[in-house]
Amino acid sequence: MKTAHIRSNPKAIPACGGAPYSKALIRKPNFACASSLENPNIRDVLITGGDPLTLPTEYLDRVLRSVRAIPHVEIIRIGSRIPVTVPQRIDGTLVAALRKYHPLYMNLHFNHPDEMTEDSARACAMLADAGISLGNQMVLLNGVNNDKDTVLALNKELLKARVRPYYIFFAKNIRGATHFNCSLEEGLEIVNFLRGNVSGLAIPTFIVNAPHGFGKVPILGKNYRFDGETVELTTWEKRKITFKNPERKPIAERYAESHGG
Repeated sequence: MKTAHIRSNPKAIPACGGAPYSKALIRKPNFACASSLENPNIRDVLITGGDPLTLPTEYLDRVLRSVRAIPHVEIIRIGSRIPVTVPQRIDGTLVAALRKYHPLYMNLHFNHPDEMTEDSARACAMLADAGISLGNQMVLLNGVNNDKDTVLALNKELLKARVRPYYIFFAKNIRGATHFNCSLEEGLEIVNFLRGNVSGLAIPTFIVNAPHGFGKVPILGKNYRFDGETVELTTWEKRKITFKNPERKPIAERYAESHGG
């Protein structure tokens, strides 16, 4: 399944052949790279940055309506930090517009438990009550959340607000912000700590965006190894557990063996 990205930032739209934001655009959305949506292999559309929820509700409504009208598009996703930074933006009018376009998913960007204020929790509740599936994409930031107890507290607060911890992103090398960078080991230590101290619902996938635009790579750690016949697992308590790797066989053959047929 392929994913199409639609940039909601009006300044980014002309670069992809669209038009800048205007009242005319509200009447007939012409979003970035819309021609890619004609590809029948596109099943998943991500509406992303700038932040889509900073746009007028009427405009966002029309964009969503246009995307949902495409027969081969099954899933629409929105990426937003507005429930964190301006939770008052999540109101009845916006929620009424969003709930018309299910299945609709929204990934938020909480980076610290202190960001889950009462207003932010209320905003998440309104979105969840509207049937919107909520996930969180945290960026691992030096001096902010590169601490296992901080991430544990954040993920507990997220689940209470009906937001599923989805990704922990390894920070990119951004000029002027490299002081926030962490080592890869710090991220792995945090994820391994979570595995032993919280429900699986609160354990996100640790992700590195490969340089040069080669996509997301999950960092799964070195908690297993196998030689074809034997699998060795290392648990969160550092215990080594070994078991036999089942031989690859057709189900009918395996059924006959296990049932004496």
